[in-house]
Amino acid sequence: MSEQRRPVQPVRVSYACDKCGGDVLPTGACLTSNPAKYPHYCTQCGERYTFTVLYPRIEYVDAVDVANDLARKLLDLPPTFEQRRDANVVALTEIHDMAWGDGNE
Repeated sequence: MSEQRRPVQPVRVSYACDKCGGDVLPTGACLTSNPAKYPHYCTQCGERYTFTVLYPRIEYVDAVDVANDLARKLLDLPPTFEQRRDANVVALTEIHDMAWGDGNE
């Protein structure tokens, strides 16, 4: 099989507290169960959680999938030609920036 390359977009995955909506962060401990579990706490109310993954974390999504999602949003078209054109320009800019970077690096 040949090597294949596709652009990806990093995304931050975080967890919002079920009680107050605050940021949930790891305590730094690891419970050595199988699978391992990571205690977390809410920075606002102190609510405690235990997960098998760490929050926050970075995941990578396929930029082509993101572009397809943006294209699906365009199916809900604005009423006037000018609004549709502006929406297309914004979507294409977002797709370009996700795939190739925004040029500010």
